[in-house]
Amino acid sequence: MDLSSVENHLGVMLNPIKNTQKEDLYEVKDFKMSDLPVLSLKLRIKNEEGLKQIAYEIDYENMTEVLAGLRNRFGSPIGTSEIVDGNEPQQQWIWHTGVDVITAIKSDKRPFILSYKPSLLDPSFLG
Repeated sequence: MDLSSVENHLGVMLNPIKNTQKEDLYEVKDFKMSDLPVLSLKLRIKNEEGLKQIAYEIDYENMTEVLAGLRNRFGSPIGTSEIVDGNEPQQQWIWHTGVDVITAIKSDKRPFILSYKPSLLDPSFLG
């Protein structure tokens, strides 16, 4: 998906993120995904390749609904982990949809993050 297609799909104008060396980063603040409030939606869109990554920052209070929706749509995550890095423990859930890799990250000090990126590996290649 190119920039205009993404904007049409989301129904919002994307703002380039300033003060970064990369020209392919965009952001929307206070966005709604269905009726779910999203604090920040960040996207990486390359001119030649299109949409490369989406990251949603969501209030922690909505994490359970997001995780339940992902489990309902894609089944159980293929991986879960708990990472303790210094004073900030994190939990991660990972799904592979066959097309995308979805990672959900819970941290005590940051908003809940949901990230999508196209998979570089076709799972059928492995089997």
